[in-house]
Amino acid sequence: MPEDSNQDVEKYRKKYYDALVLEKKLEREFEAATAERIVFEAALYTAMKNAAVLSFKGNEGTFTRGIDLYSSFVDKVKGYAWLKEEGFGDMITETVNAQTFSAHIRSMIKTDTEFEVPDFVKATPKERIRFRKKGGW
Repeated sequence: MPEDSNQDVEKYRKKYYDALVLEKKLEREFEAATAERIVFEAALYTAMKNAAVLSFKGNEGTFTRGIDLYSSFVDKVKGYAWLKEEGFGDMITETVNAQTFSAHIRSMIKTDTEFEVPDFVKATPKERIRFRKKGGW
C-alpha cells in the first residue's frame, strides 16, 4: 500500500474513533438527561395537580398538564368483534391503528360515564406535561 494511503487510513481511523467516542458520550448524556427530565416531569405534574393548575405560561413557554392513554387489545379476536358490535368496524384493517384506537377509548371514557374498559383491552394512562417553547426551538 502506498504511503499516502496509509496516512489516509490512519487519519480517518482516528476521526472515526473520535466521532464514535463522542457519539457514545452523547448517548450516555442523553439517557441521563432523559431520566432527569422524567423525574422533574413527574414532580411538575404532581405540583400542578396539587395546585389544580391545568396550564400556565412561564418565561420559557406554556406548560400543560394532561394524561395520554395508550390502548391495545389483550385479546384481538374479542377486541375486533367488540369494535364491530359497537359500530367501529371501519377502524379495522389488517391491524388497528394504535393512535386511532387509543383516541377512541379515550373518547369513550370521556363521553360515556357508564363506559368500562373491556377486560380484553389494555388501557394505560400516562401522566405527562406538554411544553411549547416561545418562538420555537
